[in-house]
Amino acid sequence: MKNILSITLALFSASILFVGCAEETNPDKPKPTLTVEELTVGINNNQVAATAGSTLVFRWNAIKAGGGRDLDKFSIAQQGSNTILPLPNTANGEMLPIDNLPAKYEAQYVDTITLPAGMNPGVTELTFMVTDQEGLSASVTVSVTVASASTPLATVKTGMFYHVGGTLAGAYDLVADATVTVGGANANKDMNNTNTAGNPFTGSWKSENNTLFVKANSFDYTNATEEEASAAYFAGSPSATVTAPAVGDIFIAKLRGGSDFTVIKITALNPADNTCSCGNTGKISFEYKRR
Repeated sequence: MKNILSITLALFSASILFVGCAEETNPDKPKPTLTVEELTVGINNNQVAATAGSTLVFRWNAIKAGGGRDLDKFSIAQQGSNTILPLPNTANGEMLPIDNLPAKYEAQYVDTITLPAGMNPGVTELTFMVTDQEGLSASVTVSVTVASASTPLATVKTGMFYHVGGTLAGAYDLVADATVTVGGANANKDMNNTNTAGNPFTGSWKSENNTLFVKANSFDYTNATEEEASAAYFAGSPSATVTAPAVGDIFIAKLRGGSDFTVIKITALNPADNTCSCGNTGKISFEYKRR
């Protein structure tokens, strides 16, 4: 009887050890996999840049995990700076097969999401989720960033001035888009040549009113906006004086102590220009953008 009891206990202990080892080596059940694409503006590291009122098209690619558990449903959740309504009702959405595979194994779902025209700037997170029949899920969170509204500097003008010691206009009015002669009012001289008679023309200028300038050669002149011009101006060191500008230089002008900005690009500098037929030669030309 003692031997039988010992054998029974040994078998029982072995069975417990076997079950314990089996539980320890049994991995967690694998989950489905999910990837998300955006088909209109594109997605980079789960980041999407959009504008208010635009339409985004998301495609989800889901694959079920091993073990025979079918995909069951898709869903979308959101949180962040804005509320996007209505979101598509995807809880019972049809799952479309990929490459003729059964929809319960591998599936795509395409949703169109329209951002409200009045969305505030900021980030809204959209979480896409696929769940299988046992309730195991995979999710991808996409951050949709709506940028601040921008005001293009869409009015393009050209201007010039000459050596102030010559016989032609040596100053320029960036508000009236016109040259100003030596005898003109200082209030109109946003750019007044500072070269002296008998010296070579460098194109240098000084504001005779409250217009101030910041040199910003890295500024995106082609796509200039008032918001970007303002940011570039306040990131620099404003000055009433510009010395020896060069072709290609870009300057942000804050006009006459107000809140309006003009972006100036130097297009030509010719110290030998003798349009004036006089002793003090020189001409500078530029293009500028404003509202």
